[in-house]
Amino acid sequence: MYKSLLLVLTTLVTVACEREAGVPEADVRGENDMAATQAARIDPRQAEQAIAEQNRIWLEGMESKNALAIANLFAEDGLGIYDGERFEGRDAILRDQEESFTRPNATGTFKSDRIVISESGDMAYDLGTYSGGYDGPDGRVENSGQYLTVWRKIGDEWKVAVDATSGEAPEAETSEDEG
Repeated sequence: MYKSLLLVLTTLVTVACEREAGVPEADVRGENDMAATQAARIDPRQAEQAIAEQNRIWLEGMESKNALAIANLFAEDGLGIYDGERFEGRDAILRDQEESFTRPNATGTFKSDRIVISESGDMAYDLGTYSGGYDGPDGRVENSGQYLTVWRKIGDEWKVAVDATSGEAPEAETSEDEG
């Protein structure tokens, strides 16, 4: 009987200490995992709105040619894959954005078609279309296609983990009098 009483008391003390330490009751009993606990706290609509706001900041950065504003949307180890090239890390993405804004009459835009939040609430993807162009030596160069952006929640912010585009090869337009 003494051993049974000791076991019950030890169990009660352990449970009380874990609750005191802030461990959710479901985790103490082993009935819940971390992802499910976090998912219960995530509002997918709120996450979608936060990512849509990041997209708005991105579009403003494109319009104002603010490469730093765009680069700061990326995680420190973020990855950009554009026109068959990989840009690893925020600094590389910043340099790529700065270079793209030096092109004459550079323009660009995108439109999100779908934002999907993971069940755990710490990852999301954004799928949409993009278009852009600039004046090249042989005429206007236009590019359009689809993009996939993977977002990762870091602290209270959504940051780009990976941004990749898939488009048709850019083509220079010829003026009508050359045709």
